[in-house]
Amino acid sequence: MNQQPHTFVIKGELYSSKNSRLPLIYKDPSGKTIRKVIKSHCARDHEHHLLQLFADNPVFCALFRQETEGRPLPLRLQIKIYRRTRQRFDYTNICQNLFDCMVKSRLLRDDSADQLLPVFAPYEVDSLTPRVEMKLLP
Repeated sequence: MNQQPHTFVIKGELYSSKNSRLPLIYKDPSGKTIRKVIKSHCARDHEHHLLQLFADNPVFCALFRQETEGRPLPLRLQIKIYRRTRQRFDYTNICQNLFDCMVKSRLLRDDSADQLLPVFAPYEVDSLTPRVEMKLLP
């Protein structure tokens, strides 16, 4: 008997961490100039929010791990984004923070191309209930 894949819902809007980076330039103790790019305060807050969301939802995490167990790699994960507005965005940039947090929360082993194949469904606008819906595909 074939079971329908579970739809995993993450409430709230996703934010791009790539477009939310700040340059950091400083001198190390030897006087050498160091140039780095760090996540902005907003991107760090969003990362913290996602990590907390996974930590606070053990049933979500257990079910996701159960559904991914034994599946051939790369995992095909359908992503459907519901945004507050039609503001322009880039699918890969907006999902990078989500995938990084899924790796940190041990929902995914890695988000490399050998491990994960995101399949993006066309986004929709839901101004009252922005969210991300994820579904594992066969």
